[in-house]
Amino acid sequence: MRLDKRWWLLVGLVLLLALFFGLDLGRFLSLAAIKSSQADLQAWRAGQPLLAGLVFFTGYVAVAALSLPGAAVMTGMGVAILYVGGWHWLLPIVAFFGTSVGLSRIQFGDAEPHGPRDAWQVLANGGVATVGVLLAVMNVPEWRLVDSLAFYAGAIAAATADTWATEIGIRFGGPPRDVINGTSLRKGESGGITGLGTLAAALGAMMIGLIAVTIPPDQPEDWVALGHVTLAGWLGAMLDSFLGSALQTHYRCRICGAETELSEHCDTAAAPRRGFLSNNQVNWACTAFGAFAAWAFVRW
Repeated sequence: MRLDKRWWLLVGLVLLLALFFGLDLGRFLSLAAIKSSQADLQAWRAGQPLLAGLVFFTGYVAVAALSLPGAAVMTGMGVAILYVGGWHWLLPIVAFFGTSVGLSRIQFGDAEPHGPRDAWQVLANGGVATVGVLLAVMNVPEWRLVDSLAFYAGAIAAATADTWATEIGIRFGGPPRDVINGTSLRKGESGGITGLGTLAAALGAMMIGLIAVTIPPDQPEDWVALGHVTLAGWLGAMLDSFLGSALQTHYRCRICGAETELSEHCDTAAAPRRGFLSNNQVNWACTAFGAFAAWAFVRW
C-alpha cells in the first residue's frame, strides 16, 4: 500500500521531534545558550567587520538564492538592522529567508523550485520590517525600542506565515479553496487556502515569535510577547489570502487561454481579467498589517 504524501510528512515530523528530545537539542535553544551565541557573534563581528560583511553578502547569494540586486538590497537591510539592534536583531529575518528558501527548494508533487528572488521581492518581504527598525533611531515621540521590536517582528512573522502557508500548502496540503467564496482553485493560485497551509502559517509566525522573545528590549518588562507576534503574523497571512482573492491581478493567456498571475504567458503579454494589485504590493500589505498589529498588541 502506498502512503499518502501527507503521512510521509507526519512521519518526518515525528522523527524530527524524537531526535530533538532524544538528543536534548533544546539545550541549544535556551535563553542562556542563545545569549552566549550572540555574544560570540558580536565579538567576532567587532574584530572582523569587513569579513563579517563579506560573509553576510556571500551567504545570502549562495544560500538564500537571491539575485545579485536582491542580495545587495538584503545586505543593505541587514546593515541597517545590525546598526540599530546588533546581531540578535538579525535572527528573525535570517530565519525567514533561510526557511522560506529551503521550503521553496523542495521538489514534491507538482511543486517546482523558485528562481532567484529579485530586489523588489526582497523589499516587499523585508522593507516594512526594516522601517520599523530604523524608527528606533529617528527620535519619534513616545516611540520605544520595544515598539520597533514589535513592529519588526510582526512584519517578519507575517512574511514567514504567508510563505510557509504557500510552500507547505502547495506541497503537502489538499486542494485549495478560495478564502472568500470557497470555490476550488489551482495549487499556488492567489487567494487559496488549505487546512495544512493555515496551520503552517501559525507555526511560521510562532517561530519568529520564539526568536523575538529572546531579544532584549530597553526595559525588562517590555519583552515582546510570543502570542502578540504569532497572532499578528497569522492575521497578516490571512489578509494576504483575502487580498489575493479579491484585489490581486489575474490574467488570461492570449495563446493557450490559461488563467495565470503572470503578466506574460507563452512568451506573449497576457490579458488582464480582474484585480489591480501585484503580488509584491499584496506582500507589502501583508507585512505592514502584521507590523502594525504586533505593535498595537504590545502598545495596548
